[in-house]
Amino acid sequence: MSRTREFSFSENDFDEIKKRIKNLAGIHLSDHKRDMVYGRMARRLRALHMTRVDEYLKLVEKEPQELINFTNSLTTNLTSFFRENHHFEYLKKFIIPELLKLHRSDRKIRIWISASSTGEEAVSTAMVLCDNIPDWKSWDIKILATDLDSQVIEKCRKGIFPLKNVEDMPEKFLQKYFLKGSGKNADSCRFKQPYQNLITYKEFNLIQERWPLKKQFDVIFCRNVLIYFDKKTQQQVIGNLLNVLKQEGHLFLGHSESIGTFKSTTTHLGKTWYRNVVDTNQLSRKQKLDKYTL
Repeated sequence: MSRTREFSFSENDFDEIKKRIKNLAGIHLSDHKRDMVYGRMARRLRALHMTRVDEYLKLVEKEPQELINFTNSLTTNLTSFFRENHHFEYLKKFIIPELLKLHRSDRKIRIWISASSTGEEAVSTAMVLCDNIPDWKSWDIKILATDLDSQVIEKCRKGIFPLKNVEDMPEKFLQKYFLKGSGKNADSCRFKQPYQNLITYKEFNLIQERWPLKKQFDVIFCRNVLIYFDKKTQQQVIGNLLNVLKQEGHLFLGHSESIGTFKSTTTHLGKTWYRNVVDTNQLSRKQKLDKYTL
């Protein structure tokens, strides 16, 4: 039995949305995402008291804020604390001891969470660092956390999470790193400020032409976002990531993602993490801006 929709949603509407989000964010929407896209568009139509998708898309062209809303509505934010925990175990057991030796003079550690979603990945990284560097307060540790979705970035800066999101976290982490809310905030918790201060949240589009970054990162997490891009865009993003990753730095991808054509410039260390072994600035355009230098 066919389902009656609240709003008309033609094949042309779907194709136009696919084309726009591809151009804006590099996200490739397959045909099986049609119902998801309709649901996201329907929410925007209701909020704006509109009735036609094509009319809404005309508004997107004219109004910069609605362009942001359009992009945010099609961005999937699915994450959890210590997701793909083997990456954090590797960070704890191998990378942190290596960084402590490597940076014993300048005492600087720089990490980039390049698709930070609602913040759990950045917070998990901060907890692992602080839990395994006893004198972390005397170190210059900075975590850059970026995402395309401007709305989640604003939420991340507050460091507040639903209690249900931390219910599976070890008790020692809960007590050490979080404050439970009270009264009307009893169903939430806050990441304690000294640890939150290690993280800088910025809005960032991974497929923008010029990156306001320089080669500075010891570790980059880019997990479970490349799957939304086509193969060409995936390779463009990976190349740019390697350009801002220090030589011998580490890159983490998601469980179903691949380094692709960059096998010859990286060392595969296990599952989906890699070490940068060649200065890829020799292979592609050097990023010259340094707006986000940490």
